[in-house]
Amino acid sequence: MRLRLALVLFLSSVAPIGYTQDSSAEKPAADKPAEVKPFLFDGTNVTVTPPASWKTVPPKNQMVEGEFRFPAEGKESLRITFSRSGGSIDANVKRWIGQFEGSKAEETKVEKKTVGTLTVHTVDVAGTYLDSMGGGPFAPGPTKKQENYRMIGAIVEMPKGQNLFIKAYGPKDLVEKTKADFDKMVDGITNK
Repeated sequence: MRLRLALVLFLSSVAPIGYTQDSSAEKPAADKPAEVKPFLFDGTNVTVTPPASWKTVPPKNQMVEGEFRFPAEGKESLRITFSRSGGSIDANVKRWIGQFEGSKAEETKVEKKTVGTLTVHTVDVAGTYLDSMGGGPFAPGPTKKQENYRMIGAIVEMPKGQNLFIKAYGPKDLVEKTKADFDKMVDGITNK
């Protein structure tokens, strides 16, 4: 019981700080799809604008600040998450790559670039995804192996506090279909 209480207190102390969505955009007409609004992360001037092709869905856990799926409809989809956390860049990149069995080093790409005034680390890895069915890295559960999966991710070094983590993962073919939009979104991150 004490361990469970300590875990709850720890998780609440590292819970995401939150974001606000820019509400200055007009409401869409009933016959038009809803527009995905930019994220402005609390305590910063960092804004990220997700692609319109991504559908907003409720986050699966409290560590996720924003969650999307692509495509908007259909049996198979990608899970796309925005979250903030601590830990070193290298440790998080290694953890992401470690979530894949059978990934080939020559096909795994890790890059560092500058977007405006921000440093961004990108990861592209494929193989058999070890999908934790638990409550995230602090409460792992059974693992389900997902073959032919791919993840593209970005870690944004935030000007204050916790880094921003953006991940899109799922079947390889669906990741390929949204990769250009993902890259455009990352390259369009602003810090004004």
